[in-house]
Amino acid sequence: MSTKKCMVIVIVMLLFTTMSSISVNSLEERDQIEKEEVPFKSGIGTEDDPYLIENIDDLHNIREDSDAYYLLTNDIYANETQDWNGGKGFEPIGDFYDRFDGVLDGGGHEIRGLHINRPNTGYYDGGVGLFATMGKFGTVRNLGLVDVSINGGRYYTGPIVGRNYGDLYNTYTTGEVIGDTFVGGLVGQADSREGEILESYSTASVKGGFQVGGLAGWNVGVISHSYTTGTVEGSQNVGGLVGVNHNIIENSFSTGHIKCTFRNSGGLIAHNRGTVINSFARGVVEGTSRSGSFAAWNTGTIKNCYGTGYLMGDDIVGGLVGITEKDGIVLDSFWDMQRTGREESDGGTGKTTEEMKDVVTFSDESIQGLGDAWDFVENPNDSRGNRDIWDIDEDKEINDGYPYLIWTELEMVFLRFYFEGKGTVEIEGDEVMDSRLEFIPNGTEIQIEAIPDHAWEFSHWSGDLSENIDEGEQEITITIEENKGLTANFEVEASTPGFTPVIILVSMIISIAVYRKKHV
Repeated sequence: MSTKKCMVIVIVMLLFTTMSSISVNSLEERDQIEKEEVPFKSGIGTEDDPYLIENIDDLHNIREDSDAYYLLTNDIYANETQDWNGGKGFEPIGDFYDRFDGVLDGGGHEIRGLHINRPNTGYYDGGVGLFATMGKFGTVRNLGLVDVSINGGRYYTGPIVGRNYGDLYNTYTTGEVIGDTFVGGLVGQADSREGEILESYSTASVKGGFQVGGLAGWNVGVISHSYTTGTVEGSQNVGGLVGVNHNIIENSFSTGHIKCTFRNSGGLIAHNRGTVINSFARGVVEGTSRSGSFAAWNTGTIKNCYGTGYLMGDDIVGGLVGITEKDGIVLDSFWDMQRTGREESDGGTGKTTEEMKDVVTFSDESIQGLGDAWDFVENPNDSRGNRDIWDIDEDKEINDGYPYLIWTELEMVFLRFYFEGKGTVEIEGDEVMDSRLEFIPNGTEIQIEAIPDHAWEFSHWSGDLSENIDEGEQEITITIEENKGLTANFEVEASTPGFTPVIILVSMIISIAVYRKKHV
């Protein structure tokens, strides 16, 4: 190699090293500057070391890093926010474009007296709430908002999130919420099929115009093990739990009073376009056109549900459902004819108050209106399920003697399932609904089996397994004492022995025949 070429190579290497050094130093300096600019006293915003939220100013500053992890260290008193921003109160975090995709863990603490007064908020502002819009990676958990005063704009009003694409776990609200369209006691609109609202409740009074619900005005996600008790008022699509449902509601209930001035009012939901299962409503429903103690308008599926609230309305009023049409179906569901004051319904079966408080009505498949028995504790009569979803108090002290959801009396933990490959999971012989999540009483021992799809086979378990569990066993027994996540791993079945060589042999014969034909 010539001296000239060697010199060129040396110069290039020196330049590369120098630029790399400058680049690394610049990155380090930039990171240091960014760390110094973050307005939190403790934490670095990671899952293992979250930013610590100690006061209302820290809460306000979450907007400075919308992808980080945050943890409340104590209750936060936010009454002073009523005087912020010229009376507009707390400024919602983020907007439609700058969504919160981080994690806010309340640590079991509360934010008290949050005040937001922004009636002129527009569509692209994202919504009105603690968070204007939460993205699909965002999560709020273990947090209560107490004595809120929320006055929202034309779209998307909810104390925790105005427009939600993420997840809420173990959250609750109390106070007053006012808005126009998509108004809820927890979130204004739950707008993602992957989003979840789990183990959450609201006792807040909610008032709006269109798509108004005690928990969410509009639901496209999954709502499970949640409830509401507050009064809900609106003009159209007004529901005790949800105004309009597009996806899944399960193991939930509402006892709130419903007031609707125009059309579609339901004790649990106004318009159901999804699936509602194992849920009930017991609040009074004051409607005009299209009302039901459980749902006003059903174009989806309602199963194992009941309603008991007194009904007031002038047109299309049903004991359980006001109107069921298109592909709508109501299965194994009932209403109290005496309490509701209605003997007719477009779906469901009417019963007397005495029958509604008798477990036989819901577990004996010879009873009119019951095709498949509900899953009751101790499996009375024809009840066969092993999840113990329902119970009934013969002393009539719990839920006034009507069936109640067992999770309301027990400490529950959840087991989340993930899947690699194609297959499902069964718990005690019952397939996990939607193959993702199951709530189980704390301390319960359960048997889990992985079931591969056709042409697939079970490989192994992974996730939160205790040391004594063999990950290679298709059927395992575990005790659930905290929230866990398990992954069932499946793989494509190995080819049948001898099958591949046969294919190769046949292919060789065909190739030889084609070759000879071309060259003869």
